[in-house]
Parts: sequence; structure tokens; C-alpha cells
Amino acid sequence: GNGGVARALIAIRGNTVGRTGLKGYGSGISAAYGCQAVIEGNTITDASGGVWVYSDSTALVRGNTITQSAVEAEGIHVFRQGQATVEGNIIQGTPTKGIWVSESGTQATTERNRVSGCSGDGVLIETGAEATSISANTIGQCQGNGVYIRGAGTVAGDIVTNTVGDCAQCGVWVHESARAGDIADNAASGSSWPAVALCMGAAAGDIVRNSVSGCQGGVLVAAGSTAGTIGDNSIAQSSENAVVVCGSEVGAVEMNTIT
Repeated sequence: GNGGVARALIAIRGNTVGRTGLKGYGSGISAAYGCQAVIEGNTITDASGGVWVYSDSTALVRGNTITQSAVEAEGIHVFRQGQATVEGNIIQGTPTKGIWVSESGTQATTERNRVSGCSGDGVLIETGAEATSISANTIGQCQGNGVYIRGAGTVAGDIVTNTVGDCAQCGVWVHESARAGDIADNAASGSSWPAVALCMGAAAGDIVRNSVSGCQGGVLVAAGSTAGTIGDNSIAQSSENAVVVCGSEVGAVEMNTIT
């Protein structure tokens, strides 16, 4: 079962949680079944899930350290109509996602987290969930995307001031009819795919003032996607095209610096 605490809790602080969920299911700490919780300053190591917020619960998940989950598990998962503010956490070496927000009716804000060395995406929003904002996160050396928004009905607010380095796929990818606000003031380097991509009917606001270095490409809008202005981005040392708009609509491409 869950190694931490679930149901009707107000504050969960300063705990050290070791290996939990030995049967492959469970988390270090859970807020579940309508509880309201502050989950703060805990250290979770080798659990089969770090922190879960689900089943109509509301939580502030702040300042926790989650390292190297023992099995197929994520660092922080908000799902089944959970609502959470996820801020200032350190997540390292999880075997799947760093921060995962999923399912219709689920909502989260993701700010100022440090995610590194995950085997999947740094931040994944999918299956109809909503991310009100994704900002000021530092994401590095993940085997998936830095930030991945996917699926019809999935909505993200502005994706701003994030730093993504050396991820195996995109820095920011909006995909499969998902929607996002502005993608602005982010820094992406060393991604093996484009730094910012919209594909397969995705939509976003303006893609502006991003700094891109050493990625496969700078900005890709393709396959029936839409965006506002692609402008004032700095794109350096791309191995392929800096800006590509293919079978899609954008407001303008202007004032970018490409070197």
C-alpha cells in the first residue's frame, strides 16, 4: 500500500520515507479522497512513487526531495481530479516522469522545480488535465521531453522562464490537439529534437523571447497546428532548420536572431 499518509491530513512535513510499494504500487506520501494537505520538506528515496495527489484532494507540494524511485514510478503525480501547487521540489533519477499531471478535472501549477535524470519527460501534462502555469522550472538530462503537453482536452497556461538542457527529445512539445498559452522566455540547449514543437493539431499563443542553443532545431509548427507570433527568439547552432512552419498557421515570424 502507500508508505506515507492518506486521508484527512493537514500537514505532512519533514519526513524521511524509504522504499515503499514493494508490490509495485503505492507512493511515499499520498493526499487522497478529498483531503487538503501541505506536503513539505520531505525526503523520499526508492519509493514506487514519490508524492501522489488524487481523488478530489487539494495539496501544496513544496520543497520535497525525491530520488531514484525503485520501480516504474514518477516523482510527483496529480490525477483523478486532484488539484495541486507543485513548487520548489527536487526530483532526481526517477525511472519514468518527473512531474505528471493527468486525467480530466485534474489541475496543477508547476513552478520552480528542479528535475534531472528522469527516464521519461521532465513535466508531462496529458489526458485532459490542466496546468494553469509551468514556469521557472529547471529540467535536465531527461530521456524524454523537458515539458510535454499532449492529447485533446489537455490545456496548459503560459510556459515561461523554464530552463531545459540536454534532454533526448524536445525542450517544450505541445502535441495531439493539446492547447497552451504563450511559450516565452525559456532557455533550451542540447535537445536532440527541436527546442519548441507544436504538432498534430496543437495550438499555442506566442512563441517569443526564447533562447535556443545546440538543439536539432529552434521552433517547429507542423501538421495542422496553430500559433501566434514566432518572434524575438535567439536560435544558435541548430543542426537542422531554425524555424519551420509546415501545414500549419502562425500569426507572424519576425525579429528572430539565427546564428
